[in-house]
Amino acid sequence: MSPRAYLEKVRTAREPPVGVSLWRHFYEHEFSLPAYVQAMALFYETYRWDFLKLNPRSTYYVEAWGARFEPSGDPRTGPRMVSTPIQSLADWSRVVRPIPSTEGVWAEQLEAIRQVRARLGPEVPVFQTVFAPIEVCSRFLPEKEELLPLLRTHPSLFHEVLQVITEVLTGFALACLEAGADGIFFATQWATETVPDEVFQHFERPYDLALLRAVRRRAEWIVLHVCGARARVLDMLDYPTDMVHWDWVGGSNPTPEVVERRTSQVIVGGLLSRGILRFGPPDRIYDYIHRIHRPHRWIVSAECTFPPDVPGAHLMAVRRAVADLRGERWPPL
Repeated sequence: MSPRAYLEKVRTAREPPVGVSLWRHFYEHEFSLPAYVQAMALFYETYRWDFLKLNPRSTYYVEAWGARFEPSGDPRTGPRMVSTPIQSLADWSRVVRPIPSTEGVWAEQLEAIRQVRARLGPEVPVFQTVFAPIEVCSRFLPEKEELLPLLRTHPSLFHEVLQVITEVLTGFALACLEAGADGIFFATQWATETVPDEVFQHFERPYDLALLRAVRRRAEWIVLHVCGARARVLDMLDYPTDMVHWDWVGGSNPTPEVVERRTSQVIVGGLLSRGILRFGPPDRIYDYIHRIHRPHRWIVSAECTFPPDVPGAHLMAVRRAVADLRGERWPPL
C-alpha cells in the first residue's frame, strides 16, 4: 500500500490502523537549496515515513521582510539573528507591508517543494511547515516574549500587522499546494495557557482561522501543531484541520483519551524527543510503542522536532515497531 493510501486509511478506517512520521532540522544544510532538498529526500527514503513534513529553517518568514540570520556553524543549533528591521514601534507599519508570496525566500521554499516532489514521486504525502501569523510576528524580535506587552499597549497597530502577515502567509500556503505539497503543517507556540486568554482570542485565533479556512478549500491535509506545555488543544479542535499534534505524554497537556472524545481528527505524537526517543535503547522504544495506549486514529511521532543527535538506530526502532503493528516487512525489500 502506498504511503498516500495508508495515510488515508488512518483517517477513515474503523479498525485502528497506525501511521508514523518523524521530523527534524538539518541546520547545516538549510541555507542551501540543493543541500536542503537532498537532506529532506534522503531522510524520507531512509525511513519511508507515511508523510514527509518539510522542515525548513524557521527564520525564512521574517527574512522575507528584511530580518537577517546566519547559520550557527553547529549542526545541533539553529541559525542566529544578525539583524532585525524592527528597531522601534514605528518600524512595524513601515516594515510589515504586503509583499508577493512567491518571490525571494518564498520562491526558494516553493522550489524545494517542486524538487522534493519530483524526486519522491506522487504517492508520498508532503506537508510544508507554515507558522501561525502571531508566531511569525513574534520572530521579528530577539526574544519572542517581547511581543506580549506590545499587543496589550498597541492593539490597533498589531491587528493591522497581523492582517498583513496573514494575507501573505495565506498566499504562500496556497502557492505551496500549487508547487506540489499535499497540505500544510500549521504550527504555533503561542496557544498555551501561559499566554493570556484575551491574547489568544483576539490576536491568535481569528488570524489562524482566516488562513486555515482559505487553505482548507485546496489542501488535502492540514496538521495542527500546538507546541509547549499547557497547550490549548481543546480550544482549537474546531479548527478546520485533519490531524492534531501536541505533547500528550509530557504531563501538563490533555491526554489523547480526552481529545478523542471531542474530535475525529487523527492524533499525532506519543514519543518524547528528549526522552525515550533520544536515550532509547532501541528495544525499549520498540516495546514502548507496542504497549502505549493507542488512539483510534494514530500517527506515531515525537511531540515536536526531534534533536539532530538522536541515533539512527532509535528511528529505525520506531519504524520497525510500527511496521510490526501493521503486519508489514521492515525494512522493505
